[in-house]
Amino acid sequence: MSFRRDKQKARRWQTWLQQHRDELLACGIPLMLLEDEWRWDYFLYEGYYTPPGCTEPIISVDEMKREDMERLCLFLERELSDSPSYVVLNRLQFLLKRGRHAESSV
Repeated sequence: MSFRRDKQKARRWQTWLQQHRDELLACGIPLMLLEDEWRWDYFLYEGYYTPPGCTEPIISVDEMKREDMERLCLFLERELSDSPSYVVLNRLQFLLKRGRHAESSV
C-alpha cells in the first residue's frame, strides 16, 4: 500500500512555517520540532515532544522559561484563535493565569 503526500497541505505548512519560524524559534521552540508538521501538531496536542529513542522531552511547556511561555502563549492565542482548544495553549494559559484561568477579581 502506498500513500500519496498531500502537496497542498505540505505547501500550506511550509508557507505558514516561513511566516512564523523566526517567532517560534524566539519562543524557545526547538528547530527539530518545526522540521515536521506532525511533530509540531504533537506538541500542540500533548504539551511536550520526545524524539524517538530519547527518554526525556526536548521541550515541555512545564519546563519552559517564563518569558518563552509568555511569548508562545501570545503567539498561540493570536494564531489559534479560530482553532479547537489545544493542550499546549490551555496549559500555558493555566501556568500564566490567562484566559479562562485568569483569577477573577471577585
